[in-house]
Amino acid sequence: MKYEVNIKDFANIPGCNFNYWISKQMMLNFTKLLSSSLNCKTGLICGNNDKYIKYWYEVADCNIGFNYSSLFDTSDNIYSWFPYNHGGEKRKWYGSHLEVVYLKNKGQMMSNEKNSMFRNSDFYFRKGITWNRVGSGIKFAARIAKSGFVFDDVSPSGFCNEDEYLSILGYMNSIVFNTYLRLFSNGLKVEIGQISNVPYKSISNDKIDFKSKQCIELEKKDWDSFEISWDFKKHPLI
Repeated sequence: MKYEVNIKDFANIPGCNFNYWISKQMMLNFTKLLSSSLNCKTGLICGNNDKYIKYWYEVADCNIGFNYSSLFDTSDNIYSWFPYNHGGEKRKWYGSHLEVVYLKNKGQMMSNEKNSMFRNSDFYFRKGITWNRVGSGIKFAARIAKSGFVFDDVSPSGFCNEDEYLSILGYMNSIVFNTYLRLFSNGLKVEIGQISNVPYKSISNDKIDFKSKQCIELEKKDWDSFEISWDFKKHPLI
């Protein structure tokens, strides 16, 4: 099969990637990028994971602070550990809530670690959309990042207007998004710049929002049916 393309057509693609197999329409769709609606950030680097990151069931419940809204609020010194998005199993929509991070008093102890970095700390504990930076594979998977969670460098997060979360999350878990993402990523790592470069058209559609919300609820029900979830009540077979 013979391909004939005008090399100037690739100027619309960020980085001018020479992906000769994509259609003319796909090239034209790069007029607006996801970065215009989703602010993607990398997060915390602890410097010593063994010291500052634990599974939630390794820490007494009375020492875990839920529903915090900012890093500054941790200076109340009531709790030492806080919910943490730290990679884990690749899941769409919801889940992989396994770790907590030691951030008592705004992470004062951690800040003294040689290799620690409090990147984009103003976004800690905010509601967002997160994904696994490493080992995403060919099929990308995004999930909701609940408010009250801290995120790190292996679970980058994106932030947007409240009324766009469901539609953007639905788009990021679609075949269309995955097709565009593969123009920039080989699947071994998915960086924030690659996510930001995917084209996106903002659409207000109640059906999309409903389907995304339904998928989140179904995945939450599945996640909570196992004892690794802190919202576990009983096994569904009982």
